[in-house]
Amino acid sequence: MPTSRSPLKTDSSASEHRLNMLNAAITELQTEALSSQTHSIPLNLAISEHEIWQTPPTYTINTLAELRQQYPNNSLVFIVGADNIASLPKWRDGDKLTQFAHLWVFPRDELQSTEEIVELLPTSLKPQVSYRLQDLKQLTHGRIYIDSHTVAPLSSSAIREAIAQGRPDIAKSALPHSVYSYIMKNNLYHSY
Repeated sequence: MPTSRSPLKTDSSASEHRLNMLNAAITELQTEALSSQTHSIPLNLAISEHEIWQTPPTYTINTLAELRQQYPNNSLVFIVGADNIASLPKWRDGDKLTQFAHLWVFPRDELQSTEEIVELLPTSLKPQVSYRLQDLKQLTHGRIYIDSHTVAPLSSSAIREAIAQGRPDIAKSALPHSVYSYIMKNNLYHSY
């Protein structure tokens, strides 16, 4: 679910470009999954345009509240990198996100332990940490699950900066080929 523009950022690429890049990435993932018998990527990926066309700023808390109202009996899971957990106090009602959804947190650093991520949480959210992934399926909201799999520590900001500095090799190795091609074809981030 791409946002129109994060309230914590002053600059972002045009909504159309971000949406096109997401579509390209999903198409590439689905194509790879179809061509590989052993690949376990789900084919039911989709993009929600709920926030992208709204006038900025948009707030996650408002989106999750609306989704909870639309899907009162469904388990809603908001996936976030551990780097964002430290900034939750800066988000609008960041400590209230679990009133509407679960948080599934991925470490952004190979050495980052579950305990370190728990320490990043606001005090009010620490009791909601669950070590059972099953809780996210059985309950509709209110739990925080910290995954043990690490997400690449390379941020989108670092990729944009590398392209602007004439080092596109970082983007080429980190992004799906279709997204990298789209960025180069549309000359994105070169004057970032």
